[in-house]
Amino acid sequence: MNAENLRALRVLFEKRDIPGLKGYAGNAAREAFVRADSSLVDLSILAYSLAKLAEKPHIINSPAWKPLADLVSKKLQGAEEHAAKGEKEKARARVQQALNAIDSLSMDLGRFVSGIVEKARLRAAAQMYAHGASLGAACAFTGASKQDLASYVGETKMPEKYESVPLARRLDSARRLLEE
Repeated sequence: MNAENLRALRVLFEKRDIPGLKGYAGNAAREAFVRADSSLVDLSILAYSLAKLAEKPHIINSPAWKPLADLVSKKLQGAEEHAAKGEKEKARARVQQALNAIDSLSMDLGRFVSGIVEKARLRAAAQMYAHGASLGAACAFTGASKQDLASYVGETKMPEKYESVPLARRLDSARRLLEE
C-alpha cells in the first residue's frame, strides 16, 4: 500500500466513479496475489465495497450516507499521508477504520444477511482464484470462507471468463512468494 494507490482510490471514490472503483478492486486483488501483499487486499475490499454502496440508491439517499462518505474520504486522506511518510501500519489502520464504518452502515441499511464488506472479500478471493491462486490461498489472503468461495465460483461464469494460468507461471508466482 502506497500513497499513490490510496490517492487513486480516494479520487475514484470522491468522483463516485463506480466502474473505476470496481476496476481498481479487481486490479488490487490481482496485484495482492502476485506481490503477496495483504494490504492491497484491504484496498481491493474497500474499493469494491465503496462501489457497491455508491450504486445503491437507498444507501446514498439515506441520511447516513454523507457522514460515511466524509469519514471514508478523511480516513483515505489520513492513510495516504501516513503511507507517504512510510508509516504503513498507521495507513493500514485508517483503511481498516473505513472498512469497519462501511460494514456497520451496510449491516444497518442493507437488505441482505451478509454485509457488503463480506461480499467484497468474496469478490477479491474470486479475483485471486481466477488469476491462479488456490482456493485455500485466496481465502487465506482475503478472509473469505472456502465454502462461500467454492459456491460463488461454481455459480459464476468465471471459469469461462478467464483463461487458465499455465503451470510454469503458477510455479514462478509460488517461488516469488516463498522467496519473500
